[in-house]
Amino acid sequence: MMETTDMGRIDLPYLHAYRDRHGRMRHYYRRDGRRHPIKGEPGSAEFLAEYQRLHEAAEVKPTPKPGADTFGALVETYYVSPEFSHNLRTSTKAEYRRHIEPMRERWRNVPLIGITKKVVRSYRDSLAAQPVKANSALRVLKTLLAFAVDTELLAANPASKIKPLKVDSDGWLPWPEAALEKFSNKSRGAARIAFFLALETGQRRADVLSMRWDALTSDGGIMVKQAKTGAELWLPISPVLRVELERTRKEQAARVVERTKRKLQAATPLTIVARENGQPYTEDGFGTIWNREQHRVECPRLPFHGLRKNATIRLVENGHNPQQVAAITGHKTLEMIAHYGRRADQKRLAKATAQATDGRNGSDQ
Repeated sequence: MMETTDMGRIDLPYLHAYRDRHGRMRHYYRRDGRRHPIKGEPGSAEFLAEYQRLHEAAEVKPTPKPGADTFGALVETYYVSPEFSHNLRTSTKAEYRRHIEPMRERWRNVPLIGITKKVVRSYRDSLAAQPVKANSALRVLKTLLAFAVDTELLAANPASKIKPLKVDSDGWLPWPEAALEKFSNKSRGAARIAFFLALETGQRRADVLSMRWDALTSDGGIMVKQAKTGAELWLPISPVLRVELERTRKEQAARVVERTKRKLQAATPLTIVARENGQPYTEDGFGTIWNREQHRVECPRLPFHGLRKNATIRLVENGHNPQQVAAITGHKTLEMIAHYGRRADQKRLAKATAQATDGRNGSDQ
């Protein structure tokens, strides 16, 4: 609360005043040996606002720097290292930070030698209700502690032999057929072509967003370099996707003409999935319009990555072997594809059995 003395001077904590050589009263905020002048008429809104700003800033105590051999110091070193800042793409950095920051909050001042196998296992188990998240966090922590070993901050990686939690799948659920049909019928714009590119090629979101018009080939395919694996793939363009590409090309051309007439920024898009001004989407920017379109067509909270699983399952169910499927999807290991194959075989056998049973029942009547 602001008070005034009998002499009319304002009484506020850490506020001091003096008379300058011209006889004017000057006020300043002094704390921790530092002086900050305050402008404005004493008691005015401007004066009090500046005082409040200085006082609030001084009240906030800076977070102490972690010790040199602590987990917090490791995180700071890792964030500025080439392994993180140069080798990882933007979306991967964001994913790593989402997992690392809760760990840093928990272990900021814990010495690295205190991050034992028991500690790592306990952290993994604390996330057991979300096994996919737990396994992702464990994977990132293994990477971070491996960096500590490489930089001689640790002698051994305490997380290296800790196994991930068991999950029924890789954690990404395929879209239900009803949702696929609804999105196919009702979606529009950039979200629509991204949907068909993912469903028809089986590629990850980052790779879908980077697909370019000039990468379409004369033999009916498109060249894609996967961001995650670095693999360069030739992917066939299905008849369904060809129709959607032609639709998108016409819409983009018409949009350039319309925006040019309105004197708005307009450029012929280089990427197939593009913003209205022709520029490529960032992953965050696309995420915004993707979520908006999902809600508009009433298919909310279905993961984009689930379309990659739909594509993989379709290829398997159409009779392609794991090697053939991997040639299109770019999977580095065949284990998950083989899992889909066993599921498809079971489905075919079950259908054949049902048809045979129905046939026998019909002949008995």
